[in-house]
Amino acid sequence: TVISIAPYSYIHVLNTNTNVTSVVCGPARYTRQDHERLVCQPTEMIKIPPRCYMVCANPVVLDEDNNAKLDEFDQHLLRHGDVEIRTAVTHPSPFPLYPGELEQQGITQLEVVPKNAALKLRAVRDFVESATDSSSDTDDGMIEDDQLSIKRRAGDEWLFRGPGTYLPRVEVTIVDHIKSVIIKNNTALRLKALRATNDTLDRSIQRKAGEEYLIRQSGAYLPSVDEEVIGVVHANIITEKTKNHVLAIQADVSKADDCKKLVEETRSNVKKINVLVNNAGASAAG
Repeated sequence: TVISIAPYSYIHVLNTNTNVTSVVCGPARYTRQDHERLVCQPTEMIKIPPRCYMVCANPVVLDEDNNAKLDEFDQHLLRHGDVEIRTAVTHPSPFPLYPGELEQQGITQLEVVPKNAALKLRAVRDFVESATDSSSDTDDGMIEDDQLSIKRRAGDEWLFRGPGTYLPRVEVTIVDHIKSVIIKNNTALRLKALRATNDTLDRSIQRKAGEEYLIRQSGAYLPSVDEEVIGVVHANIITEKTKNHVLAIQADVSKADDCKKLVEETRSNVKKINVLVNNAGASAAG
């Protein structure tokens, strides 16, 4: 049987004598032998457009020349159980899927994070991230001595702040999409520290776990992964009608007449006494 393979297409052929499956790429005309069986019909190669990516499960192992490695049985060597993210940068040319590789996620556009927004990320594996190529919060990770890399550990959480294009990694998962809170005039943002951290606006201020505090600076505020937004606090506007009045009365509380005078003048000004606090005191001279 002669099989026509178009350009940028491929087939998988199983050798029934060795039980090894091989890849044949087009353009070609392949003559199938009696001991061979076609296990994958002519399939178009995967083409990744710019600013897109795909996820491949059980990726093939490549050598230094980007050629697929073979094991002792001449089978393609795979990283079983692992995944690989392929982009237009890493795979600019169309490529086939080798036997055992799976398209776990099809062609997907890269996510653009707008200004005043962020992605909350979590590391699922230990890895080292380049600090120069990252828009992430470096304070949430361990900066290496050369200041050019950030060591992330499984379970670490941090923010990828916009504006920018997020390049996914197999070591990282997206937990949430965070938007800034707009703090208007005469309002404040009430926050709670989820764990011991430094203040976002002033790194010299230490925040303890469970501590609550206010952000009064007007503008867009993006909470860090260590902060929880409790709510917005509105200012109390004091006017002529609502302002607090202070009444000063000169009296000697050790004298009954002065105490009576104090009560009468107070009632004449405030009309009604709801709470009376006895806070009188004296100090000895010298």
